[in-house]
Amino acid sequence: MSENLINDLLDLAKLDNNRFSFTKDYFDLPATIYQAFDMVLNAANDQKISLKAEIDNKQHLDLFQRILGD
Repeated sequence: MSENLINDLLDLAKLDNNRFSFTKDYFDLPATIYQAFDMVLNAANDQKISLKAEIDNKQHLDLFQRILGD
């Protein structure tokens, strides 16, 4: 997780200096969403906030396991 934070900070620095570029690569969108929710959930739990996520039609997630983007 700290590696992601460092990369995000480096990206922000590049953006501030107008040197930001996109790198296309394939990624698993459902896994990315679950990871993002886990991060938010951990922060919420620290603040004693209860969160719940519901996904309708989970079988459709298979369609988004190989997405090209940055």
